[in-house]
Amino acid sequence: MKISLLFIGCLFSVQLFSQSQDSAISEILSEGAKNYEAGRFDLALVEYNRALSINPKHALANYEIAVSYYAVGNDAKALKHAKIASKDDSEIGIEATILRGGILDLSGDSKKAMKCFQSGLKRFGDYYLLWYHYGISATNAEKMDEASKAFQQAVGAKLDHSESHFALARLMLTQQRLAEAIYPLVFYLMLQPKGEKSVAVYNSLNKLLMEPLPEAALSKESMKSKGFNIQTAELLLAAFVEARTLEAYAPKSKAEIDAQILSKMFTYLGNTSIKHRNDFYTSYYIPFFAQITSSEYTLPLVHYVSQSAENESSDWVNENADLVEKMFNFLDEIETNEPVK
Repeated sequence: MKISLLFIGCLFSVQLFSQSQDSAISEILSEGAKNYEAGRFDLALVEYNRALSINPKHALANYEIAVSYYAVGNDAKALKHAKIASKDDSEIGIEATILRGGILDLSGDSKKAMKCFQSGLKRFGDYYLLWYHYGISATNAEKMDEASKAFQQAVGAKLDHSESHFALARLMLTQQRLAEAIYPLVFYLMLQPKGEKSVAVYNSLNKLLMEPLPEAALSKESMKSKGFNIQTAELLLAAFVEARTLEAYAPKSKAEIDAQILSKMFTYLGNTSIKHRNDFYTSYYIPFFAQITSSEYTLPLVHYVSQSAENESSDWVNENADLVEKMFNFLDEIETNEPVK
């Protein structure tokens, strides 16, 4: 079989031209990024448009110009270029999908944003940030069940994504599902025990363990939506909080009382069968924390998650580094069911 030398020469020329294009675009994008980082968005746009004049479908160039247009408040052009970039099969496509969905959500079209993220999940698979942002859009669209499923899928896909745990906790608090809010609040603080946001998260947890439950959480309407086991857990939580004032608790420290309340809550739900649910709570949260209560690490865990706001706990953590390390070794060995997909 004879192959034309002319054909080979043409093919080689095309390859060289393509490489030359990529090199030129890379240099232009680098200049655009420098301008963007310096806040010179107008100059960044000039550079990114230069890149697109060479290759209008270049994924990264479209993504970068979309970000820049969004920075200057031009949502229409940002959406246009983000849509082009989102068609790429690489991580750029994922980031562009998140950008496009986020712009739609912030502009008030949360339902369209949900569709954008759903499309991304079909294309890119079980990616935690797509689930997370889908959950945010579902929350804004007041699709609370969808939001709950999305945040649970997000933490199932990436267990150490603290923001997904926090988003789920915030959703549970909004819905007055207070017993269920405890799990992601504690998990967030396990991942992020220090910092300003950790103080706020701890304050939310502390409020649940210290103050009487609001009437809305114990109303007939609220209780009806929770199922028998969660209803009972809410009533137990209310009773445990009220019992803090009893004389029997007087000799105990705050951390010891908190540990006792959490232990009782985790043990109760760990020993119940929530037959109508098959979610991240039943497959991971509940069995995970139930196993902690059967160990010596409940009080150390309380100190660890309280250190951002409680001086006693902060001192305890600093003085018991070896025990904290042993606790995390124990946590790493806990076996649970595979998170629900």
